[in-house]
Amino acid sequence: MRLWKETGLLENNVTDVTVRNRLACLKRAVKLHTQYQYTPLQNAEIDKYIAKVLVSGKLVSTSACSKPLAPLAVAEDIIRFLFTCDEYRGLHFRLRNQLAFAIQLMLLIGVRPGEIIESDAWHRSNEGLHYKDIELIHQRTATYQGWLICVKLRNHKGHRKYKKHAPTMVLYEEPLMRYMCPVTWFLSLAFADDVFQNLSSHEDLTKARPPAGSSLYRARYKKDALDRPIMRNTRADGTLFADRIWTYDCFNTALRGVGQRAEESDCTTTSNAVRPQRRRDCAILRLRLCWNRQPIDNTRTRTTPGALQRL
Repeated sequence: MRLWKETGLLENNVTDVTVRNRLACLKRAVKLHTQYQYTPLQNAEIDKYIAKVLVSGKLVSTSACSKPLAPLAVAEDIIRFLFTCDEYRGLHFRLRNQLAFAIQLMLLIGVRPGEIIESDAWHRSNEGLHYKDIELIHQRTATYQGWLICVKLRNHKGHRKYKKHAPTMVLYEEPLMRYMCPVTWFLSLAFADDVFQNLSSHEDLTKARPPAGSSLYRARYKKDALDRPIMRNTRADGTLFADRIWTYDCFNTALRGVGQRAEESDCTTTSNAVRPQRRRDCAILRLRLCWNRQPIDNTRTRTTPGALQRL
């Protein structure tokens, strides 16, 4: 049995979890290239073989290891380090903002990297967060006045083909902590791409008001911007792709690099697989930044204004 170098190897044999993950990737490849799909009976027989033969025969390991959990302070430290202390010059200045925005999303709503950038399991799909997936809204009510973004996770694990099941997350503006404000980081990318019809600067934001009879102002995108990836790759010469999404390998390299430079390398290794029980703690790759989520329904969650200050 082949042994993997970086993941799934805790003892002399690969773990049963890794076997199942690799098997799932194989099934996906078979279905993609041959249109053949394993039947429930075949899947049950495979599961039985893994449990009865591989596990019982000790051909695979069932060991587990604890993965480092980083507190909220690690996210704050990394983002602050990016813009105040980091002397590293990347291929493009936009990559810093993209990394900060990605950390914010994974911190606040616990998304996997493959839900916001291109996953290795969906190589060359160019799928991730596009501008059509984020709605920018200004709300003026008795309970809240300010900007917020509604993030629709079309690529939520297990629901890529079921659009009606895509959850929508609501993230509020944090005017007292701009470096930890997801709305600010999103706008830094959107304004650079000039994607809105009537918004292009901070002055436009201050002038925006809900129409008469409504408490919400919804920013409108230009038609050619809807399918554009928000976080994008760069070419070797340092220029930015107009329509190619940020890949997992590039994101992984960027996160590892800033973690090492900020001396947080123990908490900034990346992993596509996030176990369900970790997701309750808003896992952020293996940079798992614990931030308690409020009780939510099946389709929508929200962070309360000023929640970060109270942590």
